[in-house]
Amino acid sequence: MSSPRRSTNYDNHPMGWVIIGASFITNVILMGNVKALGVLLIAIEADFSSHLWLIGWIATLHSMLKNVLGPLITVLIRILGSRFVFISGGIFGGIGLTLASQSTSVVQLAICLVLVSGVGTAFSGFCAFALMASYFEERYSVANAISTAGFPIGMVVVGPVTQILLDTYGWRGVVLLLGGLSFNLVAFGALVTTNIVPSSSKRYKEVAISDKDEASRKKTEEEVPTDSGSIIELSTKDDERKQDTTSHPDFLSCQKFSTMMDFSVLANPRFILVTLARCCSELCYTCWVVFMVSHGQFQGLSYVHSSLLPTAFGAGNVLGKLVVPLVEKNGFNPASLRLAFFVCSLLGVSFTLTALVNSFAGQMVSSASIGFGFGVFFQANDSLTKTLADDDRIINILGWRVLFGGFAGIFGGLLGGWLYEWTGSFQITLFAFAGLTLLPIPLYCIDSMYAKKKNS
Repeated sequence: MSSPRRSTNYDNHPMGWVIIGASFITNVILMGNVKALGVLLIAIEADFSSHLWLIGWIATLHSMLKNVLGPLITVLIRILGSRFVFISGGIFGGIGLTLASQSTSVVQLAICLVLVSGVGTAFSGFCAFALMASYFEERYSVANAISTAGFPIGMVVVGPVTQILLDTYGWRGVVLLLGGLSFNLVAFGALVTTNIVPSSSKRYKEVAISDKDEASRKKTEEEVPTDSGSIIELSTKDDERKQDTTSHPDFLSCQKFSTMMDFSVLANPRFILVTLARCCSELCYTCWVVFMVSHGQFQGLSYVHSSLLPTAFGAGNVLGKLVVPLVEKNGFNPASLRLAFFVCSLLGVSFTLTALVNSFAGQMVSSASIGFGFGVFFQANDSLTKTLADDDRIINILGWRVLFGGFAGIFGGLLGGWLYEWTGSFQITLFAFAGLTLLPIPLYCIDSMYAKKKNS
């Protein structure tokens, strides 16, 4: 995993900055859809006479499917190309939300939001992120900050607007408008003119073929005797091997698929530690994004005031994303233990205050503080993840990382909903999150010690 990076530097490639713009708008749309569903939770629950945790979990699955399908999408990108996958995501995303607006049951709503629109979100969201990561090396932290700033801006803009549209058109009209907005991802997908790491497809095909040829050669050397009949026996075995290959055409495809998935990533200790740290925060982040508005209403805030909480969260998140590029510019390591300790402690205190404060001003401040903390944490984690592999394998690193992060987010949404049904509030959930956000500190300590030991 620690193979040397390629000499080509894409930091000044014009297409890289085009991809940043497309990725930014994609993130605005995708996070806007998730935040809008969070605002619509209570309205949808009342319409279907369902449970808040169930509707919230559907919204969580819609958001997290882009992560769960990460490794599979890496294979699709290598086979079908980045543009095709990106455009397909926009089509599926728009169709799913459009159909969801006409659903008559929770089951239909779940199918449309998760299996149709969620798959579209997975295609577009992961493809945009992987493209951006493949184009930048020295300026990766800056590019990542600009691209992922679309997430908080989507929350800032769409949260309050959704509440206004809800009062005018109802939740079905809002979801229909979100579907129309998602179709714009087709246009951004059309901007993609090159595949992620163009040499990768050829490289992975050659790896699969060479591995099979090497295995066949070794098997031949072991089985061929040293007497005079070796030539005849070798010829016979070669014919049998050719027949065996033609009679099992899926062998090469399966091996090539396994190579594209790059399962060796899972054996790297540093990848495991960094990903576990990410999962701890991903679990808390996803649940908070979905239930943020509902928690504000249960704390006594009005519909208008609670819909402004995503604005505070998004503003803090934008500021947090600027921290990593600034500290890197001044020679400070964004993956340092001091920064990790500060950010995780800030998140723990902020979640605790959010559970205890009832006033509008207090909720706004705590939401902004949580957004700031997550902004710094995820940017630093992304920068650390980028150093774990060269450009040919970064797409696989990201695919596996978002897979585990997606499962963590799904569990977080389910856990938050269950605890609400059990206790009647989100306070116990927020106290639990305050503890979970501190777990990355020992994980980063272990990773730092392992890296120093390996380098020495």
